[in-house]
Amino acid sequence: GAEARVPKQHDVEAAELRVFVAGPSLPSDPSPASAEDDGTARDSWMLRSLCVLVDTTQGDLHLYTGTRRGSGLVFDRVPLGCVGRPSEEQGRHLGKLRRKRMVPPSSASSSSGVPFRPNRLHRFAGLSSQDGLFAATPRPVWLVSERGAVAAVSHKSRHAAPAGGRPVPVPGFCPDLPPSLLGGRGRGDVSSAGGGRGFVTVHE
Repeated sequence: GAEARVPKQHDVEAAELRVFVAGPSLPSDPSPASAEDDGTARDSWMLRSLCVLVDTTQGDLHLYTGTRRGSGLVFDRVPLGCVGRPSEEQGRHLGKLRRKRMVPPSSASSSSGVPFRPNRLHRFAGLSSQDGLFAATPRPVWLVSERGAVAAVSHKSRHAAPAGGRPVPVPGFCPDLPPSLLGGRGRGDVSSAGGGRGFVTVHE
């Protein structure tokens, strides 16, 4: 017989998946012996969470955190409380700009015929003594630990292109800026006072 029709809203695939750890950065020597000598390191281990973030073809973000249950590891979905996909108004505006040739057409296709899409989920470590992930999606967010629970913090895009001008407002992200570019502050490792690291976001 004929194949069953799949509703359009159900035609969603995982465009990108990233495993990361959210929580306080560990010291330079993360061994158990070091954690026993330093109470802060021991607390850091307790506040860190193993996470999986999935970015779909519709622009939705799905976050899962792992917890030990019995002898295994179980991942539960965590609501982010924020919208990830672009708005319909943004899509109409982008289409209008493309018709007027004010912005380039959609991304070129690869040899397989699938449109090319750069990675949007970027892990980071040692930023303000925190490890987490930056999602450079149509509505960029930072995923960090807040009192042991993963939370989403919206990225301010005041200097980005107007909404709809580009598929994503932050097309580039560097999570490990060399300490030499920080004015000589910090030693460049996660055990220094301020983390010793910086980051760069590219806004168009």
